Amino acid sequence: MQYKIYHKTIKFKDIDTCFYQKLVKSSKRATPFHTLDFLQLIATSFTNIQLKFTVIYEGETIIAMMPYFLKKGNPFRMKSSILGCYGGFIYLEKNRNTILKYLLQTNVNQPFSSVISFNDNLLTLTKKWHADEEATWIMNTEGTYEELYKSIHYKTRNQIQKSVKSNVKVTAISTESELVQVKQLYKNLVQKHNIKKPFSDLFFDTAFKMSLTSKNLLFKVAKTEKTIISFSFFVSNETEMFYWINASASEYLNLNGTNALLNDAIKICANSNIKTLNFGGVPASNKGLLHFKKRWNTYEHKYTSYTNNFFYKLKHLI
Repeated sequence: MQYKIYHKTIKFKDIDTCFYQKLVKSSKRATPFHTLDFLQLIATSFTNIQLKFTVIYEGETIIAMMPYFLKKGNPFRMKSSILGCYGGFIYLEKNRNTILKYLLQTNVNQPFSSVISFNDNLLTLTKKWHADEEATWIMNTEGTYEELYKSIHYKTRNQIQKSVKSNVKVTAISTESELVQVKQLYKNLVQKHNIKKPFSDLFFDTAFKMSLTSKNLLFKVAKTEKTIISFSFFVSNETEMFYWINASASEYLNLNGTNALLNDAIKICANSNIKTLNFGGVPASNKGLLHFKKRWNTYEHKYTSYTNNFFYKLKHLI
């Protein structure tokens, strides 16, 4: 018996969160940025956006879901991913051909201005998007911690050992006073690099509160006694961890706080089912950052940034 294929737009408050979380765990297309905790973090801490879902049905059964962010007051700013994070549809592989056929026949993609897909070429096959190839750097974290540690470049291992000898401790952020220090480190980073769209205090407040109970949001600090010298914010799911936000105090760079934080993340991966640690992309002009990430025994992974054809043409006409 054939069932009708159709789609709906559903508000965040109306989705079945238990079903969505099960789909995130079951879909090989899901990323840490599809987790409910991450979506709630963004929806709560950015006051100018709304979180919604495009849901594809076969009869009464949901076969695909795409979370997206709609900028309030502007219906043309609909992104399935935000802040450069990964997005796109999540689904079970048995439904892939059905979903593709439906996407080819309909304009379900039409409202979205952009989608960043980490491990799926579904939208490429629809031929309705302009596609740009991007790259990120990933460390395979399958194996024991000792094996992973040995795979790191010896100079980076030396820096990790220096942080240990300097009595740098890595802990989860746990107090308001630590949060104040983290915010200041980030503000210093924004000023130094002239970041045009920085995260707000509300974002850090929300991230702090959610990280206290979330398994998917890891808010870590590296410190000597009571002074925080670096912080990192990681987003994870069952099998992947993403190194998302980081800042360090310039006067303590010699203590290698960031290396201590990443070393701690590798330990977490090694002692769990997390198979990869994603270090993120590197701007073409930043050779130093690329050199830093390669020393962690990372490999390059290509992914695709999609722009709706209409908006791509419009952007290049302006």
